Amino acid sequence: MTKNPVGVTSTQQFITLVLSLSFTRAGQVGSGRRRILLMPGALGTGAGDFPTQLHPETGLAASGDFTVLAWDPPGFGKSLPPRRSWPIDFYDKDAASAAEFLRALRRPEDPGERFDLLGWSDGGVTAMIMAAEHKDVVRKVAVWGANSTVTDVDLKMVSQVGGRR
Repeated sequence: MTKNPVGVTSTQQFITLVLSLSFTRAGQVGSGRRRILLMPGALGTGAGDFPTQLHPETGLAASGDFTVLAWDPPGFGKSLPPRRSWPIDFYDKDAASAAEFLRALRRPEDPGERFDLLGWSDGGVTAMIMAAEHKDVVRKVAVWGANSTVTDVDLKMVSQVGGRR
């Protein structure tokens, strides 16, 4: 395994008419042919939830095989505005935002490029929805600590986090 010769980790902004998303990139720009999006859990950030995977010398991009991106979902970390809201379809909205983000990052020479998703907790739920609803941007998905169903207990917890009772 060879080390990434530059070992760059940088934070950048992606701005649309509706969203300002922050993401962290590990490795040289365009260094790895396969691209991975790291999707953090509830109230987390890409850099905060995935420091090991983003480490420039020992993380996923260190081999030079991958370009690793970790996003802050809308309303989290540096992805402000907007303020985070908790509508019933917030997972779907996050999936649509992530899909739009990835479509915009496609390389010109590969307009049909698909990404690997690694999702932790709520990021895993979002990744599963992306795999079902936005197949054009998803190649593979790995999730851990993610719910596959929403229970009454989950709805109550989301309601409390969102300030609604």
